[in-house]
Amino acid sequence: MFIRSSRHFIPLFLALIVTAGLHPFLACAGSSKPPLWPLPIEVNLTSSFCEYRGGHLHAGLDIKTWGEEGIPCRAVADGYVSRLRASPYGYGKVVYVTLYSGETVVYAHLAEFSPELGRTIRNEQIRADKYKVDVYYERDHIPVERGDILGYSGSTGAGAPHLHFEVRDTSQNPLNPLSIGWELEDRRRPEFRGVLAIPTESGSRVGGQCRIRRVELRRVDKGRYVATDTLVLKGRVGFGAYVIDRINNASGRLAPYRVGVEVDGVVLTDITLESFTYGHAGEVELAYEMGHVRRNKEYFLMLFKRRGETLWNRKFIHDGMIDTDAIARLVGEKRDVYTVTIRAWDWAGNVAVAEIPFRVGTEGDGEVDTALDEVPGYFFFEDLLSIGKGPVTLRAHPTGPRPRLSPDTDISLDMNSDVGCLRIEDLPTEVTAFSVRNGTSDVLQVIAVRSSRPVSVEFNEFSLRVRTDEHSLYSSAFVFLTPWDEEAAGENGLVPAGTPVRLGPASLAIKNKIEFRFETRAQDGREAVYKFDERKSEWRYAGSVVDGDSVVAGIGSPGVYRVMIDTDPPVISKPQLKKRRSYATKEQIPEIVIPIEDIGSGVADENVVIEINGQKQIARWDGYSSKFYIPVHEAANGRYDVDVVAFDNVGNTSKLISRIQVASPHKASSEEHVE
Repeated sequence: MFIRSSRHFIPLFLALIVTAGLHPFLACAGSSKPPLWPLPIEVNLTSSFCEYRGGHLHAGLDIKTWGEEGIPCRAVADGYVSRLRASPYGYGKVVYVTLYSGETVVYAHLAEFSPELGRTIRNEQIRADKYKVDVYYERDHIPVERGDILGYSGSTGAGAPHLHFEVRDTSQNPLNPLSIGWELEDRRRPEFRGVLAIPTESGSRVGGQCRIRRVELRRVDKGRYVATDTLVLKGRVGFGAYVIDRINNASGRLAPYRVGVEVDGVVLTDITLESFTYGHAGEVELAYEMGHVRRNKEYFLMLFKRRGETLWNRKFIHDGMIDTDAIARLVGEKRDVYTVTIRAWDWAGNVAVAEIPFRVGTEGDGEVDTALDEVPGYFFFEDLLSIGKGPVTLRAHPTGPRPRLSPDTDISLDMNSDVGCLRIEDLPTEVTAFSVRNGTSDVLQVIAVRSSRPVSVEFNEFSLRVRTDEHSLYSSAFVFLTPWDEEAAGENGLVPAGTPVRLGPASLAIKNKIEFRFETRAQDGREAVYKFDERKSEWRYAGSVVDGDSVVAGIGSPGVYRVMIDTDPPVISKPQLKKRRSYATKEQIPEIVIPIEDIGSGVADENVVIEINGQKQIARWDGYSSKFYIPVHEAANGRYDVDVVAFDNVGNTSKLISRIQVASPHKASSEEHVE
């Protein structure tokens, strides 16, 4: 059933608030007062629920601690500790409390556990003989009451101080705490930062072009934005919106709580960011337009159903798209100009509106708008490839051991009638990979990855074989490879061992990893695949293995990749004895701090061995500061003999033998020997 008026949005939103008020958690905690926030400070947020994170949706709220650590984290209701985890990465030190109402509450990035939980996790680490542990507990093994201190806020696994606060339902699926009773005063409306109009089929046009167009908006009133021009649309077109929310000017730039799309009163899209399942978390690359995320850090929420999408917190009619062939029937009459209205709410009900007029047609400005093109003159989106007007030659690659087409078979396509827009289904079925030649130059190497069909293609110019399986991508998609400008890439002291190759497009959503097999005639044993960090202008170890004469890596995101050789071992700096004040007991705890850096493949922290006075230590690695931390007792003989063996990710090794002499309770000197 269609909803024909925006007035229906508000009662539905209020119904959600009322429903949240009846949540079982509130019944358990006492519905006469809101649930307890986990920190005893004025609460503000740096991140909200369902925001984009690399490879997943954000599963909780990040509560601002104003750059400080050590704020007590308290139980929000009665329950029991059901899980404790310590890791150098991800959630760092984290406590899971299962409430008697059935939900599980998560406190992540802690600097310190409570004394009782600290002793518990320490015993688990000693039993496992390693720092990284993840332990589950039975009901009421460690009971807690509302207000009990569980730990102290920090930055472990995160790099910046804050508390990641998460609520999960009885099936361990994340819930938005603001949907089930936690409250914040908020009077500020969300803000529109931009809107995208996105063609989704070969016959789709935006301003006469088969390409994404950014819609310019101007604010005409509080919370009301209007497009500066009337769009001209043809075929099926979807929209994306970049919306930020600020809680009374004090929070970070948060994601909206709810977004809806309607055309002349008919609702097409209703997205509420209040829950998801962990099985869907990876679909963040379908929920957001990844080209803008990766290239510009702009977070356009996709407001239509993507191919391969299974997220269940997104509801659509007609897949949430404008279909110009059916628009008159949809709204009940044919009009010269229609209006797309996008509404964005925060959790408190404050709303912002963007209005975008459009008419049906194919006319445009006659010039191809390449401003958003990743490769000038080419536009990729899912299984669409826009090449530009004119005759285009696709040169087929041999694929597999017995290709159906002869190598370098030319396929000529006249793109004049279709303004250069091609879908994978328009290609001959035997064409899996091809080069695109516009005029006389070979510009791009392209792979046509069809749904549920594995692909294996060899590219001699890169000494590379690319392989996908039936689950590598969410749906059919064009993937391109192109050489990379070597002069633009620093080498971090690494020795190049192959040609740098760029995988695109940036908008590509990868479900499972694509295999890159570089034929490098590997002999050193320290060859590995690295990815170029374009923002920091440095190479990062991408994880790979040497297989005979090849170096093989699983590629999970677009970017520039290259085989490099790391010949430099890690650098171990002088250990230092410092004292850290316990947030729980206020005691001064002596710690030995050992900096270890490796600018090539990186420190293999789990392989590092540290001994103090001949005893192997369980040390905490902090990848952000590149240091190991080892709490110690005062040495009986007034000295610490520290032996360190450090490895990087390709097997280079360093050793350090050092002595810290404790001259007084407040002074220490050291001597060292490095191998």
